[in-house]
Amino acid sequence: MACAICTSTSFTNRAAVKGAVYVACNNCGVVYQNPIPPDSEVEDIYNHDDSTYFVSDAKNADFLAGEDWLRGSAQFFIEQLQQQYKGSLETASVLDFGCGTGILLDELQKRGSGAYTGVEMSPWACRYGREHFGLTMLNEDIMTVNLPPESFDIIVMSHVIEHLPNPPVIINRLATLLKRGGLLMIGTPYSDSLGARIFGKHWLYYLPNEHLHLFNDRSIRHLLEASNLRVQSVEHYLWRKRSTLGALAKLPLGLLQTTLRGATQFVSAKDGLIAFAQKP
Repeated sequence: MACAICTSTSFTNRAAVKGAVYVACNNCGVVYQNPIPPDSEVEDIYNHDDSTYFVSDAKNADFLAGEDWLRGSAQFFIEQLQQQYKGSLETASVLDFGCGTGILLDELQKRGSGAYTGVEMSPWACRYGREHFGLTMLNEDIMTVNLPPESFDIIVMSHVIEHLPNPPVIINRLATLLKRGGLLMIGTPYSDSLGARIFGKHWLYYLPNEHLHLFNDRSIRHLLEASNLRVQSVEHYLWRKRSTLGALAKLPLGLLQTTLRGATQFVSAKDGLIAFAQKP
């Protein structure tokens, strides 16, 4: 199938994972699941009215028990925003698209007095954010939600874009919601990371039917510039460990586990990508 980012039909096979095939676009470089599953199948993963997606033994994930870890990650992203945003972060209007239970927004509201809004597909996560953090949480489709054009200073997407069947449509929509001079921040797995190269099909971020698009510098720039956004910065960071030295030290253990058990690895160096783009 054609690449959703640049429409090219030329690709190279990258990895076969649990019956799904990931390919790399030969034009823009994005790695994508081919074929992309139907929208209805993707939506079914996230919109259950319970905590199934956020607390899952099968995925070894518990967003509630792991809240401290998530807050540490949110604080990391806020630090990056402070470095890139030219205005006052404390008074900025912020939209977090795909905000989960709203932890990043809660960290922002602890620091400032801006207007903080979350849009999230999960009804359960929206209720959690409203009840526990007092946030404005909208359980609506970002394409149709009633938000005024050019109403946000900052829009955040933290590990969301990889889940989208058609990222350009969403980025175009978010661009309309940004004020002139506003900033879009995207955090996502980095498809050219050392971990991706070493672990191959066992790389942590190959999640069939959940992670549909995996970006490198070239593909994320192509996506943002196609929506007439000015790319300020594209950098790489550590998602699970922020110390490059510490992550590299654990790579041999990850390789050993992968070799002995065929397990998915959980440690790699610089396996996250963070991009900032401004609306002219």
